[in-house]
Amino acid sequence: TTSCASCHLSYTAFAHTDHALSHGINNRIGKRNAPALFNLAWSKKLMWDGAINHLDAQALAPIHNKDEMDETITHVVDKLNESPLYRKLFYKAYKDSIITGEKTLKCIAQFLLTIQSYQSKYDSVMKHQTSFTNQQKNGYKLFQKNCASCHAEPLFTTNEFATNL
Repeated sequence: TTSCASCHLSYTAFAHTDHALSHGINNRIGKRNAPALFNLAWSKKLMWDGAINHLDAQALAPIHNKDEMDETITHVVDKLNESPLYRKLFYKAYKDSIITGEKTLKCIAQFLLTIQSYQSKYDSVMKHQTSFTNQQKNGYKLFQKNCASCHAEPLFTTNEFATNL
Protein backbone atom coordinates (compact mmCIF):
# COMPACT_ATOMS: atom_id res chain seq x y z
CA THR A 1 0.00 0.00 0.00
CA THR A 2 3.06 2.26 0.13
CA SER A 3 5.06 2.85 -3.03
CA CYS A 4 8.61 4.10 -3.43
CA ALA A 5 7.11 7.32 -4.80
CA SER A 6 5.36 7.94 -1.48
CA CYS A 7 8.70 9.18 -0.10
CA HIS A 8 10.78 9.70 -3.25
CA LEU A 9 8.80 12.52 -4.87
CA SER A 10 9.64 13.32 -8.48
CA TYR A 11 9.08 17.06 -7.97
CA THR A 12 11.70 17.23 -5.19
CA ALA A 13 14.58 15.34 -6.88
CA PHE A 14 13.02 12.05 -5.78
CA ALA A 15 13.56 12.99 -2.12
CA HIS A 16 11.18 13.66 0.77
CA THR A 17 11.56 17.30 1.72
CA ASP A 18 8.38 18.24 3.55
CA HIS A 19 8.99 16.10 6.65
CA ALA A 20 11.95 15.70 8.98
CA LEU A 21 11.48 11.91 8.79
CA SER A 22 9.77 9.92 6.07
CA HIS A 23 6.37 8.39 6.70
CA GLY A 24 5.99 4.77 5.69
CA ILE A 25 3.22 2.21 5.72
CA ASN A 26 0.24 3.08 7.93
CA ASN A 27 1.85 6.51 8.43
CA ARG A 28 4.65 4.99 10.55
CA ILE A 29 7.57 7.34 11.07
CA GLY A 30 10.95 6.10 9.90
CA LYS A 31 14.37 6.75 11.40
CA ARG A 32 15.57 8.85 8.46
CA ASN A 33 14.29 10.95 5.62
CA ALA A 34 14.31 9.49 2.12
CA PRO A 35 17.42 10.65 0.21
CA ALA A 36 17.35 12.00 -3.32
CA LEU A 37 17.69 9.31 -5.99
CA PHE A 38 19.47 11.13 -8.78
CA ASN A 39 22.97 10.21 -10.02
CA LEU A 40 23.04 6.86 -8.21
CA ALA A 41 24.96 5.39 -11.15
CA TRP A 42 28.08 6.98 -9.64
CA SER A 43 27.46 5.89 -6.05
CA LYS A 44 29.54 3.12 -4.56
CA LYS A 45 27.63 3.10 -1.27
CA LEU A 46 23.90 3.60 -0.88
CA MET A 47 21.53 4.58 1.92
CA TRP A 48 22.40 7.28 4.44
CA ASP A 49 24.95 5.03 6.13
CA GLY A 50 26.40 3.16 3.15
CA ALA A 51 24.83 -0.09 4.31
CA ILE A 52 24.09 -1.18 0.72
CA ASN A 53 26.90 -1.45 -1.83
CA HIS A 54 25.03 -2.51 -4.97
CA LEU A 55 22.09 -0.81 -6.63
CA ASP A 56 20.45 -4.16 -7.52
CA ALA A 57 20.05 -4.93 -3.80
CA GLN A 58 19.14 -1.44 -2.56
CA ALA A 59 15.35 -1.81 -2.86
CA LEU A 60 15.37 -4.74 -0.43
CA ALA A 61 16.08 -2.41 2.51
CA PRO A 62 12.92 -0.27 2.28
CA ILE A 63 10.79 -3.22 1.13
CA HIS A 64 11.70 -5.24 4.24
CA ASN A 65 11.81 -2.32 6.70
CA LYS A 66 8.84 -2.51 9.13
CA ASP A 67 8.42 1.28 9.21
CA GLU A 68 8.83 1.86 5.49
CA MET A 69 7.04 -0.75 3.36
CA ASP A 70 6.75 -3.71 5.76
CA GLU A 71 6.85 -6.24 2.92
CA THR A 72 8.95 -9.13 1.70
CA ILE A 73 10.35 -9.50 -1.79
CA THR A 74 8.61 -12.89 -2.00
CA HIS A 75 5.20 -11.33 -1.34
CA VAL A 76 5.89 -8.46 -3.76
CA VAL A 77 6.82 -10.98 -6.47
CA ASP A 78 3.69 -13.02 -5.75
CA LYS A 79 1.53 -9.90 -6.18
CA LEU A 80 3.32 -8.94 -9.40
CA ASN A 81 2.84 -12.46 -10.80
CA GLU A 82 -0.92 -12.13 -10.18
CA SER A 83 -1.07 -9.06 -12.44
CA PRO A 84 -1.56 -9.70 -16.16
CA LEU A 85 -0.19 -6.21 -16.86
CA TYR A 86 3.07 -6.82 -14.99
CA ARG A 87 3.46 -10.29 -16.49
CA LYS A 88 3.13 -8.71 -19.95
CA LEU A 89 5.65 -5.98 -19.06
CA PHE A 90 8.13 -8.50 -17.68
CA TYR A 91 7.72 -10.59 -20.83
CA LYS A 92 8.48 -7.51 -22.91
CA ALA A 93 11.63 -6.86 -20.86
CA TYR A 94 12.86 -10.44 -20.36
CA LYS A 95 11.05 -12.58 -22.98
CA ASP A 96 9.70 -14.52 -19.99
CA SER A 97 6.52 -13.70 -18.11
CA ILE A 98 7.62 -15.38 -14.87
CA ILE A 99 8.46 -12.60 -12.43
CA THR A 100 11.26 -13.27 -9.94
CA GLY A 101 12.85 -11.29 -7.14
CA GLU A 102 16.05 -10.90 -9.13
CA LYS A 103 14.21 -9.52 -12.17
CA THR A 104 12.13 -7.19 -9.99
CA LEU A 105 15.21 -5.77 -8.27
CA LYS A 106 16.99 -5.36 -11.62
CA CYS A 107 13.99 -3.45 -12.99
CA ILE A 108 14.03 -1.09 -10.02
CA ALA A 109 17.79 -0.61 -10.35
CA GLN A 110 17.50 0.12 -14.07
CA PHE A 111 14.85 2.75 -13.36
CA LEU A 112 17.06 4.35 -10.70
CA LEU A 113 19.94 4.53 -13.18
CA THR A 114 17.81 6.70 -15.46
CA ILE A 115 17.38 9.43 -12.82
CA GLN A 116 20.22 11.78 -13.62
CA SER A 117 20.72 15.49 -13.13
CA TYR A 118 22.54 16.22 -16.37
CA GLN A 119 21.34 18.98 -18.70
CA SER A 120 20.45 21.24 -15.77
CA LYS A 121 20.99 24.98 -15.76
CA TYR A 122 24.16 24.33 -13.73
CA ASP A 123 25.48 21.95 -16.42
CA SER A 124 24.77 24.49 -19.16
CA VAL A 125 26.60 27.21 -17.21
CA MET A 126 29.59 24.96 -16.58
CA LYS A 127 29.74 24.19 -20.34
CA HIS A 128 29.64 27.96 -21.03
CA GLN A 129 26.40 27.55 -22.99
CA THR A 130 24.50 30.03 -20.83
CA SER A 131 24.97 32.02 -17.65
CA PHE A 132 23.32 32.31 -14.27
CA THR A 133 20.96 35.18 -13.54
CA ASN A 134 22.14 37.58 -10.83
CA GLN A 135 19.96 35.79 -8.29
CA GLN A 136 21.37 32.42 -9.35
CA LYS A 137 24.94 33.79 -9.15
CA ASN A 138 24.25 34.90 -5.57
CA GLY A 139 22.81 31.49 -4.74
CA TYR A 140 25.82 29.77 -6.29
CA LYS A 141 28.18 31.92 -4.21
CA LEU A 142 26.23 31.00 -1.07
CA PHE A 143 26.40 27.34 -2.07
CA GLN A 144 30.16 27.53 -2.63
CA LYS A 145 30.68 29.23 0.74
CA ASN A 146 28.34 27.11 2.88
CA CYS A 147 27.63 23.80 1.15
CA ALA A 148 30.35 22.80 -1.31
CA SER A 149 32.65 21.24 1.29
CA CYS A 150 30.19 18.34 1.66
CA HIS A 151 28.25 18.70 -1.59
CA ALA A 152 31.24 18.87 -3.95
CA GLU A 153 30.75 19.61 -7.62
CA PRO A 154 29.98 18.26 -10.17
CA LEU A 155 27.81 15.54 -8.56
CA PHE A 156 27.28 17.56 -5.34
CA THR A 157 28.62 14.84 -3.08
CA THR A 158 31.91 13.68 -1.66
CA ASN A 159 30.45 10.16 -1.41
CA GLU A 160 31.33 10.29 2.28
CA PHE A 161 28.99 10.07 5.25
CA ALA A 162 28.55 12.85 7.76
CA THR A 163 26.01 14.19 10.19
CA ASN A 164 24.84 17.76 10.41
CA LEU A 165 23.39 17.40 13.89
